[in-house]
Amino acid sequence: MSTITLTLPALRYVADIQRCASDPRVSATCNVPHPYPADGAQRWLERTLQSTGEKKNAVFLVLAERAFCGIMSVNAIDWEKGCAELDYWIAGDYQGIGVGTEAVRLAIQRARGELGLKVLFSGCLVSNAASGRILQKNGFREVGRFINDGRRGQKFLYQEMRRFRRDLLPGAHEIRDDYVTNLTRGAASSAVLATGVQSPLVRRS
Repeated sequence: MSTITLTLPALRYVADIQRCASDPRVSATCNVPHPYPADGAQRWLERTLQSTGEKKNAVFLVLAERAFCGIMSVNAIDWEKGCAELDYWIAGDYQGIGVGTEAVRLAIQRARGELGLKVLFSGCLVSNAASGRILQKNGFREVGRFINDGRRGQKFLYQEMRRFRRDLLPGAHEIRDDYVTNLTRGAASSAVLATGVQSPLVRRS
């Protein structure tokens, strides 16, 4: 496998991001739209550079021997609690060869060392077994499953998702997963699937 590194977003990668994000193998398992807008990469980079400057997120581009091959995003950073969400996608030609596993490992190092975060949360579709394996290989543990009622985006509405947690620093055990807590509180009223059948919104592992 090529040497994997993380680098900060830069406009010089816009054409590579546009090409890879347009691949249906990427959009099949994440919130990247398909078809991808013609100016999608440009607009994403502009938003990302702005939000990074505001310290809301920490976004890294994944490189394999200097070739762009994916994105790692530490999103929704709660500086007071010391937690955030890890979201990512890997270019189609680099899937299934260990790139995602190594990139997540590097993102964990950045989150712990540079950002000083105590906990990372993440998630994936139940049907996306490969992403679940990537997270588990990097020490994430599954803490529950839930039906996407729209709060995780409209693209995979009513599909079952897995919730993961990775403790990074001492004191992490004191941090609650407010997302799962809020889902549990709202389960009685919002866990009705498109079929009209009432179903538990979240199951803890």
